[in-house]
Amino acid sequence: MLGRYSAGFDFKKLEFIPSSTRFTYLSPDNTFKDIDTKNDDIKSQKPSISDFRTVERKTLLIQSNKVRKHLIKETNNLELLGYDHETYQSTPLLFPELVQIKEVKFFEVVGKDYYLILVLNDQNTCLWVSTEIKLKFGRAVCTNAASDLLEESNFYIDKKLLSQIFWNFPNQENLRQTLRSTNKGRAWYEMKFLNPNDSKYILPVHFKFSLYDHRDAVMNFKEIDIQYAESPEGRRPFISYDNGNTWRATPLTNLRLVMLGGGMVLVSVHTDTNFINYNFDHGKTWFREQLFENQQRVLYIGRLTNTDQKALIVTKDDITNKLIFSSIDFSEFFSFKLSNIETQCTSSQYESWNLHKSDGYCESDNYWVMSTRKPENYCVDHETTHIKDFEQCDCKSYYFGCAFGYRPFGDICVRDDLIYPYREPKVCAVKGSEKLHELGFIKMVLDENRCTPDASYGLTSAISTELCVNSDYTDFLILNSDEGMYMYRLSPIEDQIVKKRPVLLDVTMKERFSRSVAFDWVRQMTFTFKDTYIIEQPFFGTFEKIDV
Repeated sequence: MLGRYSAGFDFKKLEFIPSSTRFTYLSPDNTFKDIDTKNDDIKSQKPSISDFRTVERKTLLIQSNKVRKHLIKETNNLELLGYDHETYQSTPLLFPELVQIKEVKFFEVVGKDYYLILVLNDQNTCLWVSTEIKLKFGRAVCTNAASDLLEESNFYIDKKLLSQIFWNFPNQENLRQTLRSTNKGRAWYEMKFLNPNDSKYILPVHFKFSLYDHRDAVMNFKEIDIQYAESPEGRRPFISYDNGNTWRATPLTNLRLVMLGGGMVLVSVHTDTNFINYNFDHGKTWFREQLFENQQRVLYIGRLTNTDQKALIVTKDDITNKLIFSSIDFSEFFSFKLSNIETQCTSSQYESWNLHKSDGYCESDNYWVMSTRKPENYCVDHETTHIKDFEQCDCKSYYFGCAFGYRPFGDICVRDDLIYPYREPKVCAVKGSEKLHELGFIKMVLDENRCTPDASYGLTSAISTELCVNSDYTDFLILNSDEGMYMYRLSPIEDQIVKKRPVLLDVTMKERFSRSVAFDWVRQMTFTFKDTYIIEQPFFGTFEKIDV
């Protein structure tokens, strides 16, 4: 497989490229090499590389440089390059000018989007996401060095259908709560959690992402997912049938929740390990059955194939201490529970609905029309996909992340203080200018029926000055409730398809303001009363270290 390299060679690090005859390695002299073993060809090499990380066909190259800080202190600063295994080209990743990178903690690629968790030399750890302009990065959220919020274990990036991030964040009671973003971390939303009887599940829910296994759900139904939460009573599986917008709690188990072929049957082992729980109607009605009368304990239950209702069950006899492997056909075993079960769903047993992002229905410039089995219809779904159509919606900037040089706060984008020098945006001379855009957002245009960034942005490291604004910020309301403080964007569009949801402000603001609060949007400060004093705090300073 390694060609002439099979005889042996020295390297610091080596990784194989998936679905190819190629591998990459870092030589002892810190040269990165991309090798094709088919003809022993060196496709590319790059000197002075201290480390690299590969995801699918993209590689992050890490260079180490010494820089001086405050003209006295010398620090180690990392420079990052993106290497494309299709073009064999490496391109510098562009960050705001004052960014100094100390450590790379996480690297992921989903489609054209890059995700990085970086430790900066100011002791803040930030999630950086590529903007709509290729290889320009903006930070979505930051925490100081004392926090573990941006550890990889607190993040899960879903690649199945729409690129979305799940993040475990402490709420006001300092309990971990999983939030969701479908616009690359610009806005974080609470999800809906239900009990089997449709009543509201007691919040907060904190997913343990290390337990996640994409094989629990049927692979071709990409809008269905299963996550797990741990509690003193046991492991609680949650299942979503709408790509993570709504989650339904299922019975406690010591093992896993498994969906059988066709998606009709859900099955899990009860916590006493001799009973199983099973369901036919999307997690609403659960049955419990004892499988064995003797001293056999269920150790494992899983899907046997993707085309039938058979499950593989592994048990252990406590007397003989032997493992027993068996299979059960649930379509026959539980047929007495359902008198109207059918082998295959008909067209009348499906329902259509629009796939919900965390802030609405529109994805870029279209929304997805889904067709799925109605929960009350007991039939096996043999469809290969539930995506039935795409319908066009308006191409709006706020469906995307912030522009380069800006960072999210609630549902707006404010200037990032790591940009230097900062150029004030131009005020439009005539209302309705062709180059009008919302401050901090990328102006998107329809190009050949695709929603794409305006060409004015280019690939430079500077903020575009060709665009103009009518006002400093878009129109919005600040809403306060017992559940938290929210920002609600006011839109002139009344169509329900693009109606916005309020965005939680507590993600960036540590204290919940039950009293009056004033915002200085230009200076990014909040003012609140405490006793007889006015407390002044920066938007992000309560969560981030201020480097002086």
